[in-house]
Amino acid sequence: MKPPPLANSGLAIMYLLWLLVLVKLLTLPLGLTYAQDLVDLPVLNVDLESRIAVHASHNETASQKCREDSGKRLGKNEILLAYSIDGYLEALAVFDGKDYIPADGREFKHINEMYNMYDNKWYPVTFDAYLTPLGPDRCIWCAKLKGSEFKAVSIFATRPVKIDMSFDRKNQDLFYSIRSECVNQGDPTPEMRRPCTKPQLVATSDLNSNGRLEFWFTYPLTWDTGFAINELSESGTGLLDISVKCFDCD
Repeated sequence: MKPPPLANSGLAIMYLLWLLVLVKLLTLPLGLTYAQDLVDLPVLNVDLESRIAVHASHNETASQKCREDSGKRLGKNEILLAYSIDGYLEALAVFDGKDYIPADGREFKHINEMYNMYDNKWYPVTFDAYLTPLGPDRCIWCAKLKGSEFKAVSIFATRPVKIDMSFDRKNQDLFYSIRSECVNQGDPTPEMRRPCTKPQLVATSDLNSNGRLEFWFTYPLTWDTGFAINELSESGTGLLDISVKCFDCD
């Protein structure tokens, strides 16, 4: 696109406006950035609060019904595992001391605080819900970190669990040898073409004690970034899904 010539003051103003629009387009956030003060834990520029507000206003009556759901209470030995994006928590799974159980987020209804596995601190949370635009009467239950500025992607639990947030290079190399995809996120113009986005390993574990490593990571999609727990296959050359979540694709 060729800028207009500066023939008079009116065209000069048009030229300046053209430059401002171009600068704005080139600086729009997309995909992953990295929090310098959080040891490279990823921060997702997804503006999740605005998106949830839009979804909730899509049908306020139905969204209110989502929030009024009676919820699910955890059993005595059950631990809710969740991941954080932009100050919101989405349920990943429930761990019963032996294995993983699917979770849908209704568990947040009876939880007042959760433990951050990254900084080893407890955070107060509030229950929230909205109606997804992906289908009629489909509730998304989640929680919000109350009064916190913590925006990085991290792992939260209702009790501390043995998850390694400082994994070694060997496990990191193993993960990226299997998950080597790179996704072009969004729909950029040729002038705004950006590098593709790879999965970001956040932690490793072996909570179910079967000897096969579990990987906790962000995974990029074209229009969003989700989170997953995968377990190493018996052959050691593949990964099996334990939980795969995404706020806008549940």
